Amino acid sequence: MTTVSSISSVSLVSSVFHFCSISVFGDSMLICLTPPPSGPFGPSRPFRFLILGEAQCLYSGRGDFSRPFGEAEASPTQSRPNRRNRRNDEIDETDEIDQMDETNEYLERRTVERTRANRTLAENREDKALFGLYRACRLCPRGCGVDRTRGRRGFCGETSTLRVAAIEAHKGEEPPISGSRGSGTVFFTGCSLRCSFCQNHQISHEGLGHPMGVEELARTLVCLQREKGIHNVNFVTPDHVLPHCMALVRRLRRLGCKMPVLYNLSGYQSLESLRLMEPCADIYLPDFKYSDRDLAARLSRCPDYPSVALEAISEMIRQKGFLFPLEEDSDGRPIPAQRGVLVRHLILPSQVRNSLDALTMLFVEFGKDLPLSLMSQYTPIKRPSAISGLDRPLLPDEFHKVIEHALQLGFRNLFVQYPEEMDPSDRPFVPDFTRPRPFAGNI
Repeated sequence: MTTVSSISSVSLVSSVFHFCSISVFGDSMLICLTPPPSGPFGPSRPFRFLILGEAQCLYSGRGDFSRPFGEAEASPTQSRPNRRNRRNDEIDETDEIDQMDETNEYLERRTVERTRANRTLAENREDKALFGLYRACRLCPRGCGVDRTRGRRGFCGETSTLRVAAIEAHKGEEPPISGSRGSGTVFFTGCSLRCSFCQNHQISHEGLGHPMGVEELARTLVCLQREKGIHNVNFVTPDHVLPHCMALVRRLRRLGCKMPVLYNLSGYQSLESLRLMEPCADIYLPDFKYSDRDLAARLSRCPDYPSVALEAISEMIRQKGFLFPLEEDSDGRPIPAQRGVLVRHLILPSQVRNSLDALTMLFVEFGKDLPLSLMSQYTPIKRPSAISGLDRPLLPDEFHKVIEHALQLGFRNLFVQYPEEMDPSDRPFVPDFTRPRPFAGNI
């Protein structure tokens, strides 16, 4: 068989071959040449040259790409029995169509496989770069700089190993978040804020949870969507495991999961981390806990909380805007939100002034259209408190002072937990993470 090197010029090619076609697939090219009925190559039979751009090698033959170009080919009699009983023009046309079909299928298959391989390789490179953030960790504003990849624990209490305490279809969020079928919440072990009064203290302080890989977690969430019909994926206090969350979102998208991804945050986030989250987030659900620097220092050891949280919420709103939709369907059921920001504030007992000032700050910064959730669900836990008054539930009078102030400011998109509607003896959404299903209200 003639090799490409023996064709020394374009004029020689044009004098020896009749040009048929060129097909391009990605970085690969198929050239099909047909010689004249009588010529240096004998009977009229097409030659095909497959040029694979990535490997820079040549192949030829009838649908057989395992044999390098220039290797001996089966004789016409062996490869095409009964050829002499057919007309030459029919042979040429039929063979060329068959060859092109076979080659097109092969090249399309190869292009798809190569695209998938390249995508996986790119994702692996991105994951490696992301997980490098655990070295000298500065994922949260505390910037403790611990090398968590070596088994050391940051302020959050965690190494670079992802640990999960619970995964549930949670029905205790605001109506646009929980919807009618629940929010797919993932409760990660550890926390970068670690408030002394945290109702999730079993995971934020005591370290309950078990190691879980990204692939396993992605499959679990996909199954939860199929079985329970959850409206979204909800990462609870995830900033200390942000690299894993971003890798998880890519896996979910690759598995065909298109649910909105929600970051359920403390409000104490760095701008750098939020900008990393942006392509992997649809909804932000931040707290704004403190307007009082002294209170933030005593309860969460972060006197800079008010200024850091306001900057963080501003960045979230810049990225996603206010939460939408905030509507109900024709049956009166809430329409699950698809994008945006909803700010939460937990009213603390004996700390009404902190709440009043917090609402004023939010109004001044973001206006009356800011979606705002006022929560009265504070539950005392059996841990020593840094200040007095946190050893009891919120009083109705304390709550009403705060809600009246919110209405006076003119907030238009309010979600409210009324303490009169909550039975202190039945706490369906106060979790016990030692149980397989931590929230009684989800069962």
